[in-house]
Amino acid sequence: MRNCTLDSEVALRVGGQFFFDPQPSDASRNLVLIAGGVGINPLLSILRHAADLYRERASKGQGYEMGTVRLLYSAKDTSELLFKWLGLTGCGSVLRIDQGVQS
Repeated sequence: MRNCTLDSEVALRVGGQFFFDPQPSDASRNLVLIAGGVGINPLLSILRHAADLYRERASKGQGYEMGTVRLLYSAKDTSELLFKWLGLTGCGSVLRIDQGVQS
């Protein structure tokens, strides 16, 4: 993401295995999680694990150094967002709901 600019093309992969299990000695990585509707379910555990890693590093001063995590999650309207509140306190988390463009 740090090398992307407006109109950059990125490759996305759909399907496959959904896990994120870095070791403490692994290099820090940024995550971009993209989901729509119920597609949030497999990514929610990754998001919570990343939050746990962040809190562990902040409280103990050791462990995996979590990079930036961005969750891009869409639904038809805000009433269909399954997990508006994820309980990610203490992680510097920010919830921003963008109403988007109706087509």
